[in-house]
Amino acid sequence: MSDAFPMAMSFLFADGVAATIAGQMEIKYTDQCIDLEKRLTSFFNPLEYYSVLSVQPINYKKTHAMWTARAVSYPNPMPILKCGEHIISWTIITGTN
Repeated sequence: MSDAFPMAMSFLFADGVAATIAGQMEIKYTDQCIDLEKRLTSFFNPLEYYSVLSVQPINYKKTHAMWTARAVSYPNPMPILKCGEHIISWTIITGTN
């Protein structure tokens, strides 16, 4: 799977996958958020295609995006992420938790 998604570090499990996409360093925080939203969108589109080709359907009820940062806050509102027509929910972990 990692060959199909060079923009993310992938970890395969028995019944799932975790992908890690890091934000850019040394740019403004708001620009990092916008860039990350674009890269996540470009990740989810081929993920859905890959799941169809490999006959491994995505369980959208268990699919979450996790925001973790050392920053005090997070984008509010969080960007709306979609995989196909399905909205991906967010889990947020900040340096204040």
